[in-house]
Amino acid sequence: RTYDARRTPAQRIKDTGIMLEPQRRHMDELYDILDLAGQTNRINEIQQHLIHLAAAKTNSQSPHAA
Repeated sequence: RTYDARRTPAQRIKDTGIMLEPQRRHMDELYDILDLAGQTNRINEIQQHLIHLAAAKTNSQSPHAA
């Protein structure tokens, strides 16, 4: 099998040639200012925090032997 090179959805859209140049520039500018690695790290931090909160709530609601 032959596969296409990996590209982001934004790259695929730009490669179609249907976007006007101002739209392409705007998309490039937005992509440049995004901190995708930072956003991924922040999402992971939030997920871990939610897991800890859920575990704490589960542990606090479990029946304790008196």
